[in-house]
Amino acid sequence: MGIFLKAVKLGYQRYFDFNGRSTRPEYWWWTLWYWGVLIFGGIVANIAPLLGILMVIFLLSAIIPNLAVTIRRLHDTNRSGFWFFISLVPFVGGLWLLVLMCSESTMGPNQWGAEPTNGQHEAARRFAEERSKPPAA
Repeated sequence: MGIFLKAVKLGYQRYFDFNGRSTRPEYWWWTLWYWGVLIFGGIVANIAPLLGILMVIFLLSAIIPNLAVTIRRLHDTNRSGFWFFISLVPFVGGLWLLVLMCSESTMGPNQWGAEPTNGQHEAARRFAEERSKPPAA
């Protein structure tokens, strides 16, 4: 299964799960799905207004998992889910949240759980350890 479908499936499987962590790709693939459906549905709803009802149903059914994935992504950057509210600050809040969503994940476990990448950062960790060792005499 492709990463896109896996991310969308995981978003719905963890519908009310505001704990744990979500990787950067999981968040961005979910966001692509969410906004893609909203844009496509908005265009279709303008053509066939009765389909607008389906868009309202989708929007209402996707608000909670969208918020959950966003909060889990904040957890992955070692920040509280309350950082979501920074988006309410006029002008700069949404931009700052975008920066946080693009931030690098915390390597290794943090207070919200184990690293969800299943050790993809292990090679980077080993490289950093090797570089920090003093040179052999």
